[in-house]
Amino acid sequence: MVALRVVQPGKGAKRALVVVYHLTSEIDAALRAAVGGTPAVLNHTAPVEDGKATTGGAYFRVGQKGLRPMGELLELALQKTGAQVLSPVLLCGFSEGAQAPRAHLTAGEDAHGIVAVDGIHGTWPTPEPFQVDPWRNYFSRAKAGERVWVATCSQIPTASDAPAKTPVRLMLEKITGWGLGVGSKVEPFALGQSQARVYSYAGKDAAAHVYQAKTVLPSAVREALERLGVSLEPGTGPGGGGLPEPDPVSEPPKTSSLEQGFLERAGVVMVLTGLVAAGRETYSWVKG
Repeated sequence: MVALRVVQPGKGAKRALVVVYHLTSEIDAALRAAVGGTPAVLNHTAPVEDGKATTGGAYFRVGQKGLRPMGELLELALQKTGAQVLSPVLLCGFSEGAQAPRAHLTAGEDAHGIVAVDGIHGTWPTPEPFQVDPWRNYFSRAKAGERVWVATCSQIPTASDAPAKTPVRLMLEKITGWGLGVGSKVEPFALGQSQARVYSYAGKDAAAHVYQAKTVLPSAVREALERLGVSLEPGTGPGGGGLPEPDPVSEPPKTSSLEQGFLERAGVVMVLTGLVAAGRETYSWVKG
């Protein structure tokens, strides 16, 4: 089972909970500086040797040899932080750790918000449905204002000693249906709609990936918490200012029934796919 470590316990009887996946303690100070002392922040990271998790598939599944089920995770978080209520709950995965929020969604579990930093990969050349559908459904809920979803990417390719993967930017385009440009290494190309946000940075080397962890991730966590309505102390450090406001994305105008009939008679078939996420209970865990 993946280890759980307290980055900071937070303050108050009720406090927000942030769970980060696949981060070393080197990022702790930047996280604390970015979000202030109020939220509880826990680290749920598999042991790492030579840059790789020693527990194979640690973030890929919930349960045996993987992640704690959400209920168990949150009960343990209550014990470790001393909080009475943990809400809202924000899950944040970096690199390989971005599989963790997806695994919770696949297991039918939920969170108020999700941050995925430079880690939503898929198989090459065609991603599997299980790599796309949970994200697409959650993205749809964020677009509807029901959840908060922040995703970022650099342009780093798959490691030379790993199987080829669909790059994160192409995965994000597939999930969102948005065409994503590439910003600079520090100023992203950014698009957003309601509570869904995507940020695309330049950089194809290891330094770009590290920048995502050290600077972009703390900023994205603060951004997501603010969008969840969490009152935060002023942030400090590189991540204390959140992320830049993205360009808004508008939905295309809907085709009327009269126009649809005309198109069908003209021999043109339009297929509109609606993504409807089943309503799930959100997590507000209370002691006693």
